[in-house]
Amino acid sequence: MIVEYGERKRDKVFKLDSLSLSNPKEMIKESKEYRIEIDSLPPIPLAQQHYTLNVLDSKNDIVATITNHNTQNIINPEILLDDRFSQFADILLQYKQSFGFDRVRLEVEGGTGLMVLEVVRKWEYSPNNEDFKYWATISEFSLKLDDEIVKDSEGKDIKGYIIEPAGYNPKKSRTAEEQQKIAGGDIRIPAGEYEVFWKKSNIDSPALMAENPNNKERYLDDLQKTMKNLNINIEQLYCNIATCKHNKDNRKTFGTKHIHIVPQLKPKNSKNSVIGTSRNGILIHYGDTGEWSTGCLLPTNELKWKKERWIAKDRNSTVNAVAKLYITLIEHDTESFKNYALGTNNPSKSTIKNFIIKIQEKDKIESYPPEKE
Repeated sequence: MIVEYGERKRDKVFKLDSLSLSNPKEMIKESKEYRIEIDSLPPIPLAQQHYTLNVLDSKNDIVATITNHNTQNIINPEILLDDRFSQFADILLQYKQSFGFDRVRLEVEGGTGLMVLEVVRKWEYSPNNEDFKYWATISEFSLKLDDEIVKDSEGKDIKGYIIEPAGYNPKKSRTAEEQQKIAGGDIRIPAGEYEVFWKKSNIDSPALMAENPNNKERYLDDLQKTMKNLNINIEQLYCNIATCKHNKDNRKTFGTKHIHIVPQLKPKNSKNSVIGTSRNGILIHYGDTGEWSTGCLLPTNELKWKKERWIAKDRNSTVNAVAKLYITLIEHDTESFKNYALGTNNPSKSTIKNFIIKIQEKDKIESYPPEKE
């Protein structure tokens, strides 16, 4: 058993089995000290600290530290968790037999559980045309949990690029800072930290794509499985409205099943979704170029050079990138996704817990980068 360090408490007991040992950080998320009680015998006070045993995971990262007292080096200080339960049990029994102690100290450094979508703006494209058509901002993004990049179902880092509109419209009389906070500017939003909530969108808004007849977006299958695992009847959520823009034959979409549930940004720690003075409706959705957005974030796995700027490599690249993000966000906080219907009128009801988007401009954004590669 594992109990809190200090006074004996029965309300903080964890079963020490192979499942819990597979990921101690998930078993005990708080950063504090615990005791391992061997065979549930009465506690025996420990003497001066003298020896430390690190418990490692498969990446050789320390996930726990056992400290005993008045020992000698008879225990291997590095225990891999491949045969984690039998090895760990042997260590505890050896410890008990050698020193007559019933408990050892377990120091757990738990993560905060904070997931962060880090977006670093890199390049701005401002070609000299009159219609403002090809202007765009390109950022690099990575999804992190407790400062470590999150992996997708294939073990690949969830990272890539974000496409946004440009940061300034020279046709407007306001400054860039003013335009970014006011609706109707068709430019990127201000840098800063944002929370995200799920909401139901209308038939004229972007949607959550869930299936492609060509079956090229493999992560859409994972997305459907993720939603089905929530015990949601997703068949009833699919849009069958003929007038929906995603169902129109003349639109360059995927001719596919889709759901009008989308993630929307809002200022951090705010009860409403208004950004700046009057901007609203800033979403995360698929898209090829800056023209697909009036301020929304368009993820893509890869880029290609076309018409004086970088754009998403293809539709598969942007849809897969979005699907991977959606999957991870849904799994990170399933209840917020289930509450999507409440988010339309009350964003706090469906805000994703322990998740923020951090948009940064650490260095000066390079305007109109050098020649294409």
